[in-house]
Amino acid sequence: MKTIESGTNDQIGLLSDLIDRTTDLNELIKYHKNRCLIHYEENRYKDALHDIDVLHRYEHKDESLIMIKGVCNIHFHVGEIRNSLLKALNVEIQQKEEILNLILKAAQFESRLLSV
Repeated sequence: MKTIESGTNDQIGLLSDLIDRTTDLNELIKYHKNRCLIHYEENRYKDALHDIDVLHRYEHKDESLIMIKGVCNIHFHVGEIRNSLLKALNVEIQQKEEILNLILKAAQFESRLLSV
């Protein structure tokens, strides 16, 4: 996973400040679109989707955003599935380790009984 450079964080912060301070619709659209593109390039798909949703509320139509929204949705949902699978595998591994530990303890107990 790639880390976000401080310059990118600065750009996102600046755009967020501009979004909070402006009332001009065209400027808001421009800032949201720029921030969306940065989020997309940094694999921050949930954040990119948020900006796209805001742009849709402003009734801004843009074919590139439609494509980006599709890609972000795919990556976001695949990531959720991957995390669920990893979590399930981790639980299974932990359960197997617990079972193995119990078997090991039982074997150690049995060997102590047999040595007496």
